[in-house]
Amino acid sequence: MLDHLRQRAVEALSSVHSVTLSTYGAAELQASSLPCEAVGLHLYLLLPIPSDHLLNLENHADVVVTTPLWQLRGTAVVLEAAACLPRLNLCHKPEAQWSRLVEIRPSQLNLRHPTKGGLIGWGFSETIDIDT
Repeated sequence: MLDHLRQRAVEALSSVHSVTLSTYGAAELQASSLPCEAVGLHLYLLLPIPSDHLLNLENHADVVVTTPLWQLRGTAVVLEAAACLPRLNLCHKPEAQWSRLVEIRPSQLNLRHPTKGGLIGWGFSETIDIDT
């Protein structure tokens, strides 16, 4: 991946603190708004333990993560409770005690760019394939 594209992807991921996670599997299609934090090209989410997403991720790790400005496709890895990285502020939130930390390893990032007047418009204007 070219350095300037990597930097654009890092900036896009680090600009948000809440995303919509979409999964599929035994619990059917699930979509939830969740707190998040980016470290480089990896996105970390707090997923409540009783969530149907965990059931889906047991067999289908492919996910889609969305915000108003971008859509990310990637693979989710549910981390052990002790794996919380000290540098993650997400791990110090009150809800962390009843949540699992999920790492999203992106494969593709689709970006929307604001148009004149600040409107987002339809569709994506840029796609970045990510090789982590």
